[in-house]
Amino acid sequence: MPATILYVYLGSALHNVSDLFSGESTKDSPAGPALFWGGLAAGALLLWLLTRIAKRALQQELNQPAEGEVQHERHSAG
Repeated sequence: MPATILYVYLGSALHNVSDLFSGESTKDSPAGPALFWGGLAAGALLLWLLTRIAKRALQQELNQPAEGEVQHERHSAG
């Protein structure tokens, strides 16, 4: 779901960027572009952070034995 939100935001951002380049920007405040780029950066950072957390959790889960499963240690004879 976070990726979907980011994609929607990026689509809106591209529309706003095209408005800026064509001179049709409706933003009268200088804070508008700062908030736009700040929000875009925050969204990308959040997506990266959530992806990293999910990868770690998945890796931990894959490395743990399933409940009720017995781990067998192999001993070399020698």
